[in-house]
Amino acid sequence: MLTLDPAARPAPSAQGFLSDRPLAQLLVYALDRALDGTFELGDDPHQLARVVVVRGKVSRVWTSEPVCYLGHALYEAGALTDAQLGASLAEIASTRSLHGQILLARKVIDVAQLSQALRQQRLRKLHHAFTFPATSRFEFYAAVDLIGERPNDVEAVDPLPSIWRGIAAKAPREQIVRTLEAVGEFPIRLVRTVDLEMFSQAERQAVESLWHWPATLAELASRPGVGARTAEKLIYFLTLARLAQMVEAKGPPVASPGPPSVSVATPAGPLSVRSKVSVPGVPPRGSDEAPLSFRAPPPSSIRVPTPMSVSQGPLSSRSGSPLSSRAGAPPSSRATPQAIADARPEASPMSVRGAPAPVPPPARNPEADDALTQGEMYFVMGERQEAAACARKALAASPKMPAAMALLAAIEAAGVTDDEGKLREIVKRLDAILAWDPKCRRGHLYRARVRKRLGDNDGAVGDLRQAVARDPDDADAARELKQFGASKGESQRSGSLLDRLRGR
Repeated sequence: MLTLDPAARPAPSAQGFLSDRPLAQLLVYALDRALDGTFELGDDPHQLARVVVVRGKVSRVWTSEPVCYLGHALYEAGALTDAQLGASLAEIASTRSLHGQILLARKVIDVAQLSQALRQQRLRKLHHAFTFPATSRFEFYAAVDLIGERPNDVEAVDPLPSIWRGIAAKAPREQIVRTLEAVGEFPIRLVRTVDLEMFSQAERQAVESLWHWPATLAELASRPGVGARTAEKLIYFLTLARLAQMVEAKGPPVASPGPPSVSVATPAGPLSVRSKVSVPGVPPRGSDEAPLSFRAPPPSSIRVPTPMSVSQGPLSSRSGSPLSSRAGAPPSSRATPQAIADARPEASPMSVRGAPAPVPPPARNPEADDALTQGEMYFVMGERQEAAACARKALAASPKMPAAMALLAAIEAAGVTDDEGKLREIVKRLDAILAWDPKCRRGHLYRARVRKRLGDNDGAVGDLRQAVARDPDDADAARELKQFGASKGESQRSGSLLDRLRGR
């Protein structure tokens, strides 16, 4: 990595605002793709921070504000006395030498004590960066170090504990709402080892239990000492960091492989996706009550972290210099129409112009269902490449699976701009899928969205009504139907709204 003076920095590889990409998302994105470079945060010269990442881990942190002096960190750790601290500070003032090097030369401290104090100083500076206002800008300089090495630099650190602390202290509310909307009432389970030391005792027990007992938001909030707000933050953090994933569990839960865990009280009875656990402060699905107001944009326009998607502009790359090409990540995470077309099974039971196949839809396959569930989550979160990969996995486990083919069609439609003919072809493909399997999961919702883009609002409303009729708990379809101003039995009101829409 090239070390440069900030005054001689190149143009940023990517930039944006923390309101769109909070620091938690930026650091998870860097960790997930093992990036090298420097994040610079802030607009005010008096409130700036630089975070250097090496292979995604945090190596060095600089802040314009004196968040934590090295001498104070050593004093708090008991490595310095008042007299030693005062004498060393006086020498710094006269020699302008580094404090740590002065103390080492005097043999007041040893290398181990200095290293521990440097780690503590870095963590405090990083935690300070999480307090920056959402209006602050960020810039990323790929393969560039804007801080520079110092003597006795310590090893790069996993940022996840600091990310959790930052989320717990200052939660990015809009991103949490979008993530919870994507997860819905599906339970989540741990899929990777978690450093439990970052959590409080109650949080630790709740998180650890997810190895064996996947839980919905309501169920997680009902764990002792957790509560609704903490459960929301935990789900956001665990899914953002890819430590947990959604499952569609029905019947008694099956223990997932994981590290030995302490004895944790677990809920009795079978786990159900449609859990109706009542938790104070947590509204039922579809409710307009606090603490969560599910009034975010339709899922087709949602851009959620988790982690960030290049296709959705996670770091608004400048033209001709994508972040990924300068930092070793894949050149693009966009699921192109051609890539999706190539992913379609050779023996598809239908084509754009073909008639429905006479054979019945394939039987349900647990592996395919799980992959489809993950794909739908990624699609809602704007991760089209990952969503397409999950849909292909579902088709590999269950060839000709209608719901997986419908998801691929929806992903393709999301990547189409200003091509009415292509959108109409996708509608025909969805027509064939729904004719073959009228109960196709989310098929009506996906077709409604494409029809809406084509200006066929009546057809879109009809599809949304069918989606809600088949699954009254489908909050996405219900919300989008409500946005049309339509509800069951209110055709006159629906028509007037559609007229207004046409007038626009």
